[in-house]
Amino acid sequence: MVENLNKILAKSEGTPLLQHLKEVALLAVTVARNLGLDENIAYKGAIFHDIGKVSQLFQQTLDTNYQRKPGFIFRHEIASLFFLTLLSNKEKYPVIEMIVAHHKSVYQDVGGKGILDLIENNPKCLETHLAEFEVWLVDALLILNKLGIETQPISRQQAEDSIWEVVDYCQSRQYGFSEWKGVLIAADHLASALEGKAEDLIKRLFIKPELQYYHTRKSNLYPLSLVSIDDKRTHTLVTAPTGAGKTDFLIRRCKGRIFYTLPFQASINAMYERIKDDLKNTNADIRLQHASSSLKLENGKLEEKILQRHIGASVKILTPHQMASLVFATKGYEALIADLKGCDIILDEIHTYSETTQAIVLKIVEILCTLGCRLHIGTATMPSVLYEKLLELLGGQNNVYEIKLANDVLDDFDRHIVYKASSIDDLYYNIDDALALKQKILIVCNHIKSAQELFQSIQQKYSDISKMLVHSRFKRMDRNRFKRNF
Repeated sequence: MVENLNKILAKSEGTPLLQHLKEVALLAVTVARNLGLDENIAYKGAIFHDIGKVSQLFQQTLDTNYQRKPGFIFRHEIASLFFLTLLSNKEKYPVIEMIVAHHKSVYQDVGGKGILDLIENNPKCLETHLAEFEVWLVDALLILNKLGIETQPISRQQAEDSIWEVVDYCQSRQYGFSEWKGVLIAADHLASALEGKAEDLIKRLFIKPELQYYHTRKSNLYPLSLVSIDDKRTHTLVTAPTGAGKTDFLIRRCKGRIFYTLPFQASINAMYERIKDDLKNTNADIRLQHASSSLKLENGKLEEKILQRHIGASVKILTPHQMASLVFATKGYEALIADLKGCDIILDEIHTYSETTQAIVLKIVEILCTLGCRLHIGTATMPSVLYEKLLELLGGQNNVYEIKLANDVLDDFDRHIVYKASSIDDLYYNIDDALALKQKILIVCNHIKSAQELFQSIQQKYSDISKMLVHSRFKRMDRNRFKRNF
């Protein structure tokens, strides 16, 4: 028996197991409440999920000087399953789903460390995990009791019987998606990232954004701002040019938390800043997620990647690739489902997606519909084949509010003049006219070298006009600095 339970650790960084289990449980209850699941089961599953770490076989692995013997395998998830006799029959199977695969697959795990892999291929698996069980059981029961779990003595035979019950359960069903596993993974990852701060974060989770700002912003310059959103159909399909107020209209159609997807990092960076500014006077939690958002400078502090992608944000701006795990069932997809379920999903600029991305998005749309999400799709132009496919996936016209601007309104959106020429010399006359009218000019070249040479020429010819050169050889940091200063 350990004199001080706080010396039993969850991680090598020194986090007490007692603290970790408490924080995971608080978060798991919050996630379960949002999903309409049994909060008591969520609490118990979170408390039990790592209790196997009390075993000295796990505790010794946290010592920096520890050297694992070749072939030795100890999975704390398996040891955690020894305690199932403390649960009722109603609680047992959801808790199994929360514990058994929160790190490894149940079967045919990549490292061969899933519970069925180990039981089938390692005859001494149970014997190894039950080593000195009666000794560490005392501390495990004390921790469970401190966290509000009613305990009783557990014999070695009862612990072993629990494992075989788990094996029978896993073999009896086609193990795949588990909503309870999603609850546990989301809570566990977040608690691990926010060691000691989980209680503060809970206050910011699952806050429905206050969108009144968008409902009151109306202007004849943005025709969609004058179109009513009062339609009882679940989903939305909007075809309108850039500048028509599409973003505001899509947001106005939302009723809950929002996932806003755009195809490019630059687009979502700009949208993140825009929405964050729009909702700055509300308590909405706005998050950004894409491949380069691992670290973001926020109020002078670096926020870790998991804080950007954490479950329960009011508004999350991301690319569709961040939702692709729904299609491919990659690691952590259950937690993503727990986050997305029942939310509003905005798919903007869908006309700019590549063919491959469009195929992924179509599958994502299909899955999101099964999760009870409300989809709001915006585009400037869309091939009729793609439009009809989306309409079909969303349930047809009886389930989709379709908005298309009238031709006379569209005529007002001829805002750009496009010139194509083989030589810049053919365009100087047009450039002079545009500068005389104080208009902005975008010149696009096919190659970086051409752009560099042209920029030098423009610098000499129009020395008193502000100008900027941007191409892929500049570092991302430099390109962002250019845009801020231009």
